[in-house]
Amino acid sequence: MSLAAILAEFDGFEFADCAGRRSLVRLLPGLSEQELKEFSLRVPLALSKEMEQVLALAQGLKLVRPGKGKGGEPDAFDSAIGSFVDFTGRLACGQVLEEIMPDGLSIASDECGNSWTVDLTASSPCWGPVLYVCHDPPVVVFHCQTLESFLLQIKGHLGARQQSPLAQTRDVLAPAIWSKNPSYLSRQDCLCSDDPQLRAFALELDDGYLVCDLRNASSGDGFAWGRFGADTILKRYDSKLLFACKRVMSDRRPWWKKLFGSAPDRA
Repeated sequence: MSLAAILAEFDGFEFADCAGRRSLVRLLPGLSEQELKEFSLRVPLALSKEMEQVLALAQGLKLVRPGKGKGGEPDAFDSAIGSFVDFTGRLACGQVLEEIMPDGLSIASDECGNSWTVDLTASSPCWGPVLYVCHDPPVVVFHCQTLESFLLQIKGHLGARQQSPLAQTRDVLAPAIWSKNPSYLSRQDCLCSDDPQLRAFALELDDGYLVCDLRNASSGDGFAWGRFGADTILKRYDSKLLFACKRVMSDRRPWWKKLFGSAPDRA
């Protein structure tokens, strides 16, 4: 189903919010010609004709409770996606990882400020994939491949009595990635790989880096971007879903040792 067709089904869609009140979905106003031009300069890829048409139709969605002023007010807060889904990333303020997703768009954020981020790059074939970027625990979860899939899941999520894929990613998969600490590849593993991209990435790294390969990820795959706490260094290979993390080596020397250049203690 096309984005335009999905949006048409969303406008006026009714559901019961988390407090049991009747709520509905409205489309946010579309971008003007000037706004569309400005937005096209912010993203790393050329907008497709379909995406231009979608953004001209609607910037995104808002959840509203009828009867609060003209057209309702966006106060039907959903714990998983907040009150807005904004395709431009201007309204949803959530966790961002600019060092590895410099052009990512936080299109929705949950009640804790974690974000549903569209990972855009110059080579993106579509408006996707959608990743759940969480700060507590500090993990990234691959959620789905396209914006279309994400919107269809939102429709199933709103008013659902059973756990939806969105709630499962937030409540089950993110904590599982942190606690189970899925397998990483060492730099040496990558250097010995038959995969040319893994080898090329390893050549950019030094010893101690751990590599997570999400190029063929399924829903629920991910990695702990904060595995080493505030001392975690993050890297990414080009625009591929190849990430690496490493602990920063702490310099615990007294100031006089730093001044006179003796070797730092190892963390």
